[in-house]
Amino acid sequence: MRTLVKNVDIAEADLAKASFTEAQRVRQQKILSLSRAYIDNVLSRENVDMASITRYSRALAPLLLANAADAANVQIEALDQAVRELSKKLKPGEFEKALAVITGPKTPREGNLQFQYFVYAFGPGSAGSRVLYMESIFDREAALGVLRTVLNDRVASQAFFGDTYRLERDLMADGATVELMRRFGHLGQ
Repeated sequence: MRTLVKNVDIAEADLAKASFTEAQRVRQQKILSLSRAYIDNVLSRENVDMASITRYSRALAPLLLANAADAANVQIEALDQAVRELSKKLKPGEFEKALAVITGPKTPREGNLQFQYFVYAFGPGSAGSRVLYMESIFDREAALGVLRTVLNDRVASQAFFGDTYRLERDLMADGATVELMRRFGHLGQ
């Protein structure tokens, strides 16, 4: 905890050098002062109770979310600029056929900034068809390997079943559902 106090001191000293707007600077100072007060409180006691952790966390939550919103705006602007530059290099019609592969861990999948960006850029119905999220893949070659499998499966799925996305579900899914419904009494008499 004493190391954290030193880190708060360093952060406060560096705050003036950072390229924040005035509102962002005030927000960071509030985060640091709330954190210092909480750490000092913890150091003065022998134990930490959940109520104090919750009060501290809830006081910081809106400040952290405001920081996250600012960071999202910066990332979206950079991503949008990169996509606009790339789309200028594409032949007419290529962007309309493009796929976006987003890689990352499982936990932040819901609402992933890059995934959302491409769903908005490509339009309704693009999630899962043109915008793919690949969990726990961080290597470019591994992502390309999965993408090749997905694209091959889509061709085979269309050829066999007349449904481009049928092989993106377990092949046994339909039969399994019927059998499980039967076994567990969900099909009626």
